[in-house]
Parts: sequence; C-alpha cells; structure tokens
Amino acid sequence: MRHKALAPVVALLLAAAPAYAGTAVLTAPGVSEADAQEWARQATGKTDFQVLEPLFQRIDLPGGAAIVIGAEAIPCEKPAPRSLKGEMLQVRNAMLDMEYGSVRTIISSITDRIACYAEDAEADDLYQLFFLSGLAGFFEGDSNGARKGFSQAAALDPAREWPTEYPPTAQNAYLDALRDAVAAPPASLVSEAPGPVRLDGAPDDGTPRLLAGGHLLWEASSHTGRWVIIPPGGGLPDTGLLVTTAAQLGHGLLAGDGRYSAWLGEMAAREGWDEVLLVSEKKVVVFRVGAFFNPDGSPVILLEDAPVASRAIAPPTLAGIVVTGVGVGLAGAGVGVNMSSYNNGLPEVGQTLPERSIYDAAYSQNRAGLGMAIGGGVAAAAGIVVAVVGSQSDGRTVAALPWIHADETGFVLGIGGTLP
Repeated sequence: MRHKALAPVVALLLAAAPAYAGTAVLTAPGVSEADAQEWARQATGKTDFQVLEPLFQRIDLPGGAAIVIGAEAIPCEKPAPRSLKGEMLQVRNAMLDMEYGSVRTIISSITDRIACYAEDAEADDLYQLFFLSGLAGFFEGDSNGARKGFSQAAALDPAREWPTEYPPTAQNAYLDALRDAVAAPPASLVSEAPGPVRLDGAPDDGTPRLLAGGHLLWEASSHTGRWVIIPPGGGLPDTGLLVTTAAQLGHGLLAGDGRYSAWLGEMAAREGWDEVLLVSEKKVVVFRVGAFFNPDGSPVILLEDAPVASRAIAPPTLAGIVVTGVGVGLAGAGVGVNMSSYNNGLPEVGQTLPERSIYDAAYSQNRAGLGMAIGGGVAAAAGIVVAVVGSQSDGRTVAALPWIHADETGFVLGIGGTLP
C-alpha cells in the first residue's frame, strides 16, 4: 500500500537540500543570510554553522495547507475515479461470487490511493473495505494477509461485532487481531486547523480514537486528505496527533513551540544536523536533542506556558463596581425615606390631622426619598455599564467615570470621560 516512501513523522514534500552535519541555520522570512550570520553569532558566540534556505522554503507548502505532526501521513497523489462507496460495490459483488483473489486485487488498488477517498468516505464502507480484505485472505489461506486486514478493521472500529452474514470460521483470527489492536490505549487527535476534521469517515468528536494502524483524515478548509499510520505500541506524543497548517508550523518553530518539535526532529535526523538555529528578527531559538532552548541553554517557555499572574482590576471597572454599590445603597435609603415620610404625613387613628408645616415637611421628604430611589437605581445601572465597558477596554482609551452628589433634598448624577 505504501507506494512512496515519505517522512515517518509528517507527510510533506520537502525541498531537496544538501546534507550538513553540524549546526544548521534556518531563517524567518525577510532575514538575509548576512543578518542571520551576525544574529546567530551574537546570540550563541559561535561561528561554526551554515545558513541554509528560509524555513518556509523547507516546509514548501501553501500557508493554509494542512499538516499532520506526530505520525506518518500519506497524502492523496492520484485522485480516485469514484467514491469509496462506488468502489465497494465491486468489492461486495466479487465477495458474493467468492472470487477472493479478485476481492484482494480490487482492495489493493483502492488502498494504494486510500487518502484520496477521505472527503466523502463513510465509516461503514471504510471498515468493510479492510474487514473483507482480511476475510478474503483467510479464505485463500493467507494468514498474514487475513491478520493485516482484520487488524486494520479493528483499529477503525474495535466495538464492531462479528457480522452475521459471514460464517464464524474466521472469527478467531479476527479476535486475535482485535486483541493486538487494543493492546495500547487510543490516542487523541488535536486540530488547530481552521476547518472541521473528519476522522475515519465521521466528524471528529474529540474522543481518543487512534489505535495502532491506519486512519483516514480529512481537513475541510484546505481540502486535504491523509492516510495517517499510527505505530504499534502507542508511539504518538503525549499530546496526541496534531493537525495544523503550514503557516502555524513555521511560526511555531520560529517561536520554539514544543508541539512542533517532532517535525523538526525528523528533518534534523534525516539531514544529519546536530543542532538547528532558527533565526528571526525577534529572537534566536536553538533546537537540539528534540527540544527548543534559548541561546543561554535554558528551555524555551512560551507566554501561554508561563505561570499566569493574577490580573488587577482595572480602575474603570473598580469605579463601576463602587458606583453600583453606591447606587444600590442610595436607592435603598431613598425607599426608606419615602416610606418613613409617608407614614409621618398620615394621622394616627383617633388623632386630628397634623399641622400644615408638618405635612409639608413630610411631603418634601417623601418626594426626596422617591428621587433618591430613582437616582440610586439609575446610578446602579450606570455603574454596571461602566464596569462592563471598563473590563473590555484595551487600556488605550479612558473609560467613563460616573460621579454622584446626593442629600435629603435630591441628587445629581454625572459621567465624565470617554467610553472605549
């Protein structure tokens, strides 16, 4: 099935370059060879290195192209003449006619370009393709071929039961292959590509599904199909299989992101590089023994990996919270004054009406309390708005700051500043 030898870590077409044993230098876009020489010398104190072509030339793919990191991934090279479902009609017809040699020949031609069926392959058709390959091998007396087909089918869907339409004579061979497939726990697929990903004929749901064997992957935004081969024994990185883009890979390598170290490690081993310097206008990153380091030898720690400091509350947000509290308190006090003055203005049972001056004072307090309650509600609402807007400010503008003056006769509310 592997009609072309590709990199065992990532499926890429890499630009040819002469091997160089020692320290190789790969540069960011726009960095000249002379600048790279000087910056690398200043950062490391070394002069024994060779500046090669820019890093993105090594990647040699459009920026949006999907790349698989962590396992061998065979791309589609020759488009399939029909969908996998259409191909399976031939396989099933030959199987019904018990032409097991024809079944295996047809399946071999399909698996030679299996990555080209990734876009519209359905999970059941993909499983049946390899299950019938194993079954045909069993009926032809090819135990190795049967084991290979059954193992691949089990890797795609280990929960499948033996189909009742076929005799159970080959079931023990299938169960042996199933035990091999589930010997190591499944790995997860992590995608940072912009489009949705289909895995083995179904949308990827984020659960670990990658058992040892081949898996059909489709990344929608780049229209990229890959046949990803997971090695036996759980040989994936702890982070799982990573699907990214060429642009993200290049920028991640220049930053020293450890998630992409497998890609560079494979290239360094293949080219014979002892060490790689990644030179950009921002910094120089050293890659050796499968990890990224700063020129002083300390491990590269990216911002997202660093401890997160507690974030202080921005002044506009704090002001909004304070004004909200003041507004709520003012509203409560206003309601209290309003109710108290209302009760003072009413005569008690059996008493005469209060004097006019007492009634007028109670009436004024009643109105002031009502105004305080309304103003407190408005102030609380304004405080909430300012707190929310202030929390979203990027710090380059001045958030609005409300102010209040209130007494028993009324209040004044104002807002100064500029909303972000």
